[in-house]
Amino acid sequence: VPSTAPQPLQSIPAQPAQGPPKASGEALVLLSMLQEKGRFLDFLMEDITAYKDPQVAAASRVVHQGCAAVIREYLDLSPVHEGKEGDRLDIDPSSDPNRYRLVGKVSGQPPFSGVVIHRGWKTSKLALPRLTREIDPAGVNLITPIEVELR
Repeated sequence: VPSTAPQPLQSIPAQPAQGPPKASGEALVLLSMLQEKGRFLDFLMEDITAYKDPQVAAASRVVHQGCAAVIREYLDLSPVHEGKEGDRLDIDPSSDPNRYRLVGKVSGQPPFSGVVIHRGWKTSKLALPRLTREIDPAGVNLITPIEVELR
């Protein structure tokens, strides 16, 4: 039966729970910077259904500008496919399977022929700041601390 869903990546079996998972310092640093500069997590975790579209648009502009600045500072992003969305693309049997996510009526083995619906992203630079202190000494996967304004 042909599948219409994206083909899933292989996942690593879950380990039995033994307290909170320990996140990598790099992931916490990146999330922390996205939160600090763009309020990324605040935006994603907020229930925006009660807000009108102009309010969401205004908030998303701030999030977009801050997060884009962080990404540009630490990553050098470019599309995987150099052409345009809508281009026809042939995928031969020797193609790297990690380079493509097949969607639509997927069956059989390559060669495949289809239309690019997203060009993908790659980076030639990942230059997160070096950690000069332990990122999460309490082991609670802290991304950003509580902000308290003193008066």
